[in-house]
Amino acid sequence: MDQAGNVTVTSSPAVLLEKLDIDDPSLTLTADAARDFRERHHDGTGRMLTVAGACLAQAERLVEQGVHSTTIADGYRRSIEVATDTVDELADPATSDAVRRTAVTALTGTRDPRLRETLGEYLTEAMADIDSRDGQRPDIDVIARLGGAQSETELIDGAVVDTDPVAEGMPRRCADTGIAVLSDDIDVPGIGTATSRRGTATVTMEAESYDDVAAVADAERTSFEGTVQSFRELGGQCLVTSGSINDRVKTKLATEGILALHQVDDDDAARIARATGATVVPTLGRVTADTLGHGDVAVSRKGGRDMTIIRNSGGSVYTLFCRAPDPRSVQAFERSVEGAIAAVDAAGTSGVVPGGGAVEMAVATRVRAAARSRADREQLAMKAFAEAVEAVPRALARNAGIDGTDARTDLRARHAGADRRIGVDVLGGDLVDVIDEGILDAASLTASALTAATDLAVQLVRIDDVVSARTLSTGDDGEKEVESRVGDA
Repeated sequence: MDQAGNVTVTSSPAVLLEKLDIDDPSLTLTADAARDFRERHHDGTGRMLTVAGACLAQAERLVEQGVHSTTIADGYRRSIEVATDTVDELADPATSDAVRRTAVTALTGTRDPRLRETLGEYLTEAMADIDSRDGQRPDIDVIARLGGAQSETELIDGAVVDTDPVAEGMPRRCADTGIAVLSDDIDVPGIGTATSRRGTATVTMEAESYDDVAAVADAERTSFEGTVQSFRELGGQCLVTSGSINDRVKTKLATEGILALHQVDDDDAARIARATGATVVPTLGRVTADTLGHGDVAVSRKGGRDMTIIRNSGGSVYTLFCRAPDPRSVQAFERSVEGAIAAVDAAGTSGVVPGGGAVEMAVATRVRAAARSRADREQLAMKAFAEAVEAVPRALARNAGIDGTDARTDLRARHAGADRRIGVDVLGGDLVDVIDEGILDAASLTASALTAATDLAVQLVRIDDVVSARTLSTGDDGEKEVESRVGDA
């Protein structure tokens, strides 16, 4: 709850940190790290912060025992090397089914098993489209709308623009038509006025009579009509621009049977260009057969409003249209789907590892074994790191309604016996063979979360105290004096 009384309910740790109104350098560093990780990886922020927090708690315990912060930092760095090697060893190539199971595991925004399976199939289908299209990673956008059931979520093969045509008389469906994507305004060019947002021109005209002015205006209209006619002769029937379309142009376009969208977001325009094979050009007069894209365009009613759907004709562009019953569910479900997309993408390139905290237990077991080879105090830090990593399965067990300490003890015993596939099934509320149950994580996301958590913990551990410039004053010698508290770091 903020100072104005607004309440935010969220399962996102990054959102929670941003909402906290605490003026503390350590919190600022943590919030920045969480935001950066979220923006880069889109999934795994909760895991990263859980491990980082546990590392700090363990570090505090070691400092109280007299272990220096530098020793703790060195031990943590040595431990993360062992951890990432362990993740690499446990990683298996991602089959189509493994990618689908990774998506299902990451979809924490719903407990509906059928919806999770359906979404997993959607995302796997989109990722499998790489070879059949342009060879690039699929562009998957998520649009979440309030109202309806989550089961009404659908995958659309193409780009969706949250707007309808600029004029009522325009067609609402265009099959296999030419599509132009522009970056500037569409207007009848006028003498003495700026005709482009990207440049200006000043022209002075001295008219001898009203007939001269009318003739110029008629020439301008004729020129524009010729441009529109040339566009139609190329097979064009749809115009999309990130600029605006003047009111006097809308009627002409509608009369010619052209469907036009304006003020389209630049990112959406780029997605439409990729889906249709079009090249973005500044103005309508610059459209040629080579820059023209092709595809099916339809205006459809979705989520209580008109949306324009432009289907793929050559690019790997998808839109996941999601429905949710309340505002909080909309945001949570959208974040969950974005996380699943990131997990699927990462799994396809780096492989998959056992989920449900199984990989963290394997890391902890391996780090403890490596710690025994150290004769100095780094051994204590490495054992502390192993304890910290186990915070992930302990938290999962609590979420599943299992006693966290008992679950960790059981998992530690089973992993010590080389049973590395045992983890927590949160929905089932039990310890299971996560490979058999299809609970999988992307290898690169797992390694990145552990690495980022360690880096954050090391930075905070090295801060022994807060440097606070409390008072700036001028002393007798004229020098600035700063009252501060400086720690060992």
